[in-house]
Amino acid sequence: MTDQGIPHYSNWVDGAYSPPSSSTLPVINPATEAIIATVDATTHDTVQEIITKSWQNFKNGTWSNADASDRFAVLSKAATLLRARIPEFVELEVQQTGRPIREMRAQLARIPEWLEYFASLARTQEGAVTPFKGPVVNTLTRLPLGVVAQITPWNHPLLISTKKIGAALAAGNVVIVKPSELAPLSILKLGALFKEAGLPDGTLQIISGYGRETGKYLCETPTLSKIDLTGGLATYQAIAPSASLNMIPITAELGGKAPWPDVCDW
Repeated sequence: MTDQGIPHYSNWVDGAYSPPSSSTLPVINPATEAIIATVDATTHDTVQEIITKSWQNFKNGTWSNADASDRFAVLSKAATLLRARIPEFVELEVQQTGRPIREMRAQLARIPEWLEYFASLARTQEGAVTPFKGPVVNTLTRLPLGVVAQITPWNHPLLISTKKIGAALAAGNVVIVKPSELAPLSILKLGALFKEAGLPDGTLQIISGYGRETGKYLCETPTLSKIDLTGGLATYQAIAPSASLNMIPITAELGGKAPWPDVCDW
């Protein structure tokens, strides 16, 4: 809590909520213009520390080398937990986006199905022996990419984030999510839910801050394996130059039709 009794939602890093940062930003209910919470304004140094930790977590293989059945179990459990807690997530979504309660109840009721879908993909995906001329065997093995950064928008925070997170985790990646500063609260609550579902600490990192600062710091990092963005053209134009310089592939949904998140070499 802040001095004014307003709740503070800290970053979710390595399986726990971090101590509040020295710099914070308000989250405002657009219907009432009241401050409903504060979140961290994550600094450049902190972003780099989290990326370094994320690579360590990926390389230790706890999740990246986990059996498909283990990934299936965690994502399925997360779906079950989310389904049981839909009302509290609906409340957060309504407060931070200003969307109608009826709309959010209908939308969020279907979100656990996305986790179940990607859980099933993790369990049923197969390698292949492909035709090749000559006395050789040509095999196809699907591998995770590494550390994937995901930038999510304000308008459907939980829906869009869950799709991205579910796909990336099913493929064995470590995920760093930077939600919109306008609507980060429901996504920050996902960290503890996935931990309860059995996701290894440090596999899902969730950080807050302004896009022009924290989001920029994250996407300018040369060691990312992938950037998955849902946002506007201006955001893409800000991210694309540094990503291309660092040879980091981007999947971008910019308000129209776009590919599904490509978070492994499937």
